[in-house]
Amino acid sequence: MRLKFHRLSKSETKELIRRLEERFGAWSKRSEAMVLKGEGVTLYKLDDVVLFESDGEVVPVIDERNERLLAMMPSVKVDSGAVSRVAEGADVMRPGIRSVEGEFGENDVVVVRDEVYLKPIALCRALVNSKELVGLSKGRVLKNFHHVGDETWRTARRLLDDHRIT
Repeated sequence: MRLKFHRLSKSETKELIRRLEERFGAWSKRSEAMVLKGEGVTLYKLDDVVLFESDGEVVPVIDERNERLLAMMPSVKVDSGAVSRVAEGADVMRPGIRSVEGEFGENDVVVVRDEVYLKPIALCRALVNSKELVGLSKGRVLKNFHHVGDETWRTARRLLDDHRIT
């Protein structure tokens, strides 16, 4: 994948911070941001986190370095039978969900975690709100759009692990 890298201007960084503050609260105004654009993916590095653009929304990449932000988002825990399928990109079916943390509306971003280690394995768009989900016993309830091992994850990991963005 061919990537283009550049630092964001002060006004672009300010706008990115404004978008993040809407979801995650206060952010350092002295942050420096970088962007990487590739085929179908836009990654941002702001301070110690890596984010990406999805449907006009900036969300954290699934990575332990982003746990602070991922912990602020609503989540579901899935059983061990669902973990491998979801980690490969499958949508989340209601029978695989063990618990729901936080409230979310339809189309909100939800973190999917494995029930044993509580590690984030995917980000999904809710197909139903959290109250409806609890009342269901079957069906597809979360649409997977980012998971461990996908192109966005691999690009972010490669760049962070190789220290190409610091």
